[in-house]
Amino acid sequence: MAEHDDRYVFVSYSSRDRDRVLPIVEAIQEHGVETWIDKNRIPGGGDYTQEIPGAIGRAACITVFLSPNAFKSRNVKKELSLGWKKEKPIIPLLLEDVDTPEDFEYELEAVQTIRICERAREDWWRDLQHALASQQFVFDESIAAAPRSVFRLGSATSQHPFVHTPLMPYLVNRWQQEEQLRNLLVRHYDERWKHPVVIVTYGQTDQAVPEYLDRLERSSLPSHLRRVGYRDIVNWKNVPWPRGDWQVRPDETLLRLRVQTESVFELPRGSWPGGVIQMITSGGCAVVACIRLRWDQWNEGHLTALRAWIADWGTVPPVPIDAPLLVVLAVEYSALAKGWVTRMLSKKHSPHPIHRQLGLLSGATPPGISFVLMTELGNVTLQDIEDWILHDLKPQDPSAMIRRAREVLADPELPIATGVAMEHVADRLASLLTETSSEGTHR
Repeated sequence: MAEHDDRYVFVSYSSRDRDRVLPIVEAIQEHGVETWIDKNRIPGGGDYTQEIPGAIGRAACITVFLSPNAFKSRNVKKELSLGWKKEKPIIPLLLEDVDTPEDFEYELEAVQTIRICERAREDWWRDLQHALASQQFVFDESIAAAPRSVFRLGSATSQHPFVHTPLMPYLVNRWQQEEQLRNLLVRHYDERWKHPVVIVTYGQTDQAVPEYLDRLERSSLPSHLRRVGYRDIVNWKNVPWPRGDWQVRPDETLLRLRVQTESVFELPRGSWPGGVIQMITSGGCAVVACIRLRWDQWNEGHLTALRAWIADWGTVPPVPIDAPLLVVLAVEYSALAKGWVTRMLSKKHSPHPIHRQLGLLSGATPPGISFVLMTELGNVTLQDIEDWILHDLKPQDPSAMIRRAREVLADPELPIATGVAMEHVADRLASLLTETSSEGTHR
């Protein structure tokens, strides 16, 4: 029997179709359909093989985007097979004309395909709506009525994988981080473009690490790559870090990480590292492998595994001149408890061990890598928010929106002038976005 579902749609697709799929998924969400899609879906350190079965098991149904890439994808095949096993309704969406291969016929037998390609949105949506309604799918009208700018695809920061979270920018240490990244890319692509770039960033769990990664993918990297002469398309891959006893077997961790990287990149088993270059060459755009880590118990095993991981990227063959390769490591750690003793002794605390440990990585960088340890993520200030309004939101009346932001954030318990954690202002800024969207001042 089918498992209990949470009334969302699981989206299966080939990562090579990502640029075509994401706009369609966003359009579907605008009609009130909750979706679970693999963009930022696996929390840092999460196990891909453990997250997917649960997400499929709770889904109301599965939509699969069909294309030649999808039929070559091992992950799409696995997701469809698991959905069939769990008796989930399958709704195929045709991205382009293609015949169904024999190894997919079993899962797609007697299933009505909805043609997406070369059709107006209202036409294919009408067919999809009927298909979802036939499965007693419940549409969330609150999502459909929300301003598009306020919502994004399911975030890895959400406790529930398909919960929509406010589309917040990366505000923390914004200009300092941007300048650091821009200078790195200029130097790298002038001198060492054949090699991968490794970017390490870190901060407390509540200090906007997810927002930074979101901004990095959506805005910062495309903008900086465009300035140094590359395409502004970024093929972002989230690679889960393997679990295990790293203190004892960091070499085993590295081998498992290679396997997971091959799986996420949809490469043949054992093709590392040459297979990565073949994939990059065929895509012709920047490729990013991102790993998020949430470690509170840092030890030498972590450092050893990370050194081996960075060195492993140094073995990648020369990168194509028109398609850079970047690797991002984002580390989060929990802050100390906020009790009165902690506050009283806060000035006496030594820095978190992660500061020194990550600093040691730069000394172990192999010759075939461009490495940068970014400035630690810090608190967001009112100046950050004003810059965000002026340079990112660009409303019709920025002065009015800045005044309203000051009013929204005016709270004696919220010392925004000296800086506060992102989590303390995110909800208020989200309400500001919603408010200004409804008034027509936010574009």
